[in-house]
Amino acid sequence: TEEESLPVDITLSKELIQALTCHSELTKLSLESRNSLRTIAWIGRHRCATLAAMLESTKSKLAALDLRSNAIDNERAVKLASTLTKKNTPTNLNLGHNPAITETGWIGIFTSLQSRNCRLERLSLDGTMINIAPTLCLVDALTTNNTLRVLDLSENGLMTIAGWHALFKFLQHPSCKIEDLSLHSNRLNDE
Repeated sequence: TEEESLPVDITLSKELIQALTCHSELTKLSLESRNSLRTIAWIGRHRCATLAAMLESTKSKLAALDLRSNAIDNERAVKLASTLTKKNTPTNLNLGHNPAITETGWIGIFTSLQSRNCRLERLSLDGTMINIAPTLCLVDALTTNNTLRVLDLSENGLMTIAGWHALFKFLQHPSCKIEDLSLHSNRLNDE
């Protein structure tokens, strides 16, 4: 069968996520990769699909999901984004240090923030490479999102002056719900 042809680590990780799916009391899950090179993804294609099914489960009470440093790419980011539009999704998501997510993946994630079902209150995007198009999409999403309160954009080396201006303009808007914003280790000058 297809399951038997999967490598042992994929089979075991699928079993782990399937077990976690049945564990309806789980509220926090950290799958942060400790790989110093940040090139080995714990969240592969099979694992991502299984994780998405777990997040979409009506039994899920998962409030915090840490996927930091998992070499998540655009395909997995878009899959994850689709789960953020479901009712039983986490309120805390850490996608920091996933440099393989590019414009396509970030736009997918930020667009999901516009869903009425999106419950995210805390979003960590430290050490990511978000350029102008995703930044504008993020700002647009934040104008309609009523739940996000904490946003970490630290160590974001690609944000342009135009992106920063759009973000700062949004922060002055009456619809802004952000209470905690982290911007450390960014170049915020006009040069």
